[in-house]
Amino acid sequence: MPMRKHYILSYDASRDDIEAVSDYKLGQFDLTVFWSGQRFQGTIPPDVRLYVSDGKASDFLANPISWPIVSDRFFSQIRGLVEQSCQILDVPLFREGTNAAIDGFSLMSVTTTVSALESNNRIREVSAQDLLLDPSRIPDDVHIFRLAESSTLLIVSSAVADLVIRNECEGVALLNTKSTEDTI
Repeated sequence: MPMRKHYILSYDASRDDIEAVSDYKLGQFDLTVFWSGQRFQGTIPPDVRLYVSDGKASDFLANPISWPIVSDRFFSQIRGLVEQSCQILDVPLFREGTNAAIDGFSLMSVTTTVSALESNNRIREVSAQDLLLDPSRIPDDVHIFRLAESSTLLIVSSAVADLVIRNECEGVALLNTKSTEDTI
């Protein structure tokens, strides 16, 4: 059986030349609602506003509230692999300084959650360098999921990673994970 590889999907923190969410207003809205892995009922309230800084176009917007905000281009590249595991929502983005609405992005709320840490990997706060995944706990047909042991970490398969790399998606980071298969 071939070894399966998985990556943490994130924004590229080394890039300061690309668009990013620089400020936000949530009103009474609970920003953690999109960390639960549950489908969101309704729409994001109109008093929620995310402000985007100027910069080169990005396919994965860095933001301080850990919402996976992706360009339409990015999602179209991976849709066939991930659409059963995601809910796509309109996201209220506005240009910082002008308040002009920004189109072409969606909130990719990942609704599939998998408990994929190796059973002896009992750490209090999950971080990329401490992560040890057990691929046998990840269904073969799941290409993106929220790690049950961490509300904000998103994991993708090598098939998704290959599409991101092949299509030269801007502002996306694919962080290596360790696997129990690495030691076999």
